[in-house]
Amino acid sequence: MVHEGGSGDGSWNLTTTCNAACNCRVNKILPVCYKEEQTLYYSACHAGCSSFVNNTGTNCSCLPTAESTVTLGTCSEGCYKIFLMFLAINSVIRFLDSSGRIGNLLVIYRCVDPKEKSLAIGLGIFLISIFALLPAPIVFGFIFDKSCLVWGTKCGTKGNCWLYDGETLRYAYNLTAAGFTFIGAMFDVLVWYHVNDLDLYDEDKNVEKRRQNNRRQASQ
Repeated sequence: MVHEGGSGDGSWNLTTTCNAACNCRVNKILPVCYKEEQTLYYSACHAGCSSFVNNTGTNCSCLPTAESTVTLGTCSEGCYKIFLMFLAINSVIRFLDSSGRIGNLLVIYRCVDPKEKSLAIGLGIFLISIFALLPAPIVFGFIFDKSCLVWGTKCGTKGNCWLYDGETLRYAYNLTAAGFTFIGAMFDVLVWYHVNDLDLYDEDKNVEKRRQNNRRQASQ
């Protein structure tokens, strides 16, 4: 991405020496890619291109040579395998995370008196809302806002983000999610340690019932 630095209001200056004379506007993003170096530009104008025909920019002053061109779209080559790897790892993590939810619910059922089960379930939902559902949009929204390079404007006020710092966003988002998942896993380990001897499925009662049924069948 061609840029020189951020300003005090959080916006990003996309004007450099190679496109200073182009008077480029940032009211609409139209990304182009210089595929030889996998460099993304905000628009063909920001790449210093004097001609843009058939989704190809030519005569670009910000590129290494006069024959170099940019094409419309983002630089997404080489991302497919990484994307599949991300999906596979994320699926495994989600599977392991969800596999303990029924066990956690059974712990709630078995650790309290029958008359207090409704209160225990309500308290559990309350804690999930307070520590997960409510702060999550705020925390991740803050991460997205901090990763924004160019903010849109509408009627002179800040609007939606038009351009994110992809590397900063992916590291901050995934590491934060991984951190929360790790904390949750540590609490699950603590629960497992303290209720290791808890009979979640009434195995003792079931064994006794099977013995009684076997005795009845034998006596008949």
